[in-house]
Amino acid sequence: MPLTISRHKKRYILPIIIFVFILMTTYSWLSKTFQTDELKRSAELSAELAILQRKANAENEVAAGFRRVIDYLKFDIEYYEWSALKWMLSDDSLHNVKQLAFEVHLFPPPFESEIEIV
Repeated sequence: MPLTISRHKKRYILPIIIFVFILMTTYSWLSKTFQTDELKRSAELSAELAILQRKANAENEVAAGFRRVIDYLKFDIEYYEWSALKWMLSDDSLHNVKQLAFEVHLFPPPFESEIEIV
């Protein structure tokens, strides 16, 4: 038995088809938008995780470096020896150094304005 549609119902078919099409299109667009946002967030989280892993690796390398024994450490940093030595002693950077050598400068260099040109 063929399906018959009355004339009264025929006028509603096209608007219903259009409405369903709009709903499907909107749903498709929204799902793609949410997927894109999720992919972006996933990429951001992956990047943050990679940064944290690099930091952890760097901290492990630094920690391994602090465990290493340094037989002889020499530095010459022109007039900043005392502040550098104070800093290294305050954070216990020299705990694994056997010998330490550095030049001592008691007075800062003269300023250019005080130098006489002969």
